[in-house]
Amino acid sequence: MLTNTQSIDSPCVRKCCLDSNNICVGCFRSLDEIMSWSEASNQERLMYINNAGLRANASNYSSASQYQGAVL
Repeated sequence: MLTNTQSIDSPCVRKCCLDSNNICVGCFRSLDEIMSWSEASNQERLMYINNAGLRANASNYSSASQYQGAVL
């Protein structure tokens, strides 16, 4: 459980490359999610991670296994 002072770490896996839809092929976050990460609340970060998990599941990329099935 997170305390009020703890923040959720970035899901970046240092394989940054955007596809034609501006989705990172490493962490599956959108460009907007990546750019707003540092200012995002923990609730927003959880939403971004959930979105990334959904994208990873839809893409069938094996490199995103850590985010497959992410749930808020």
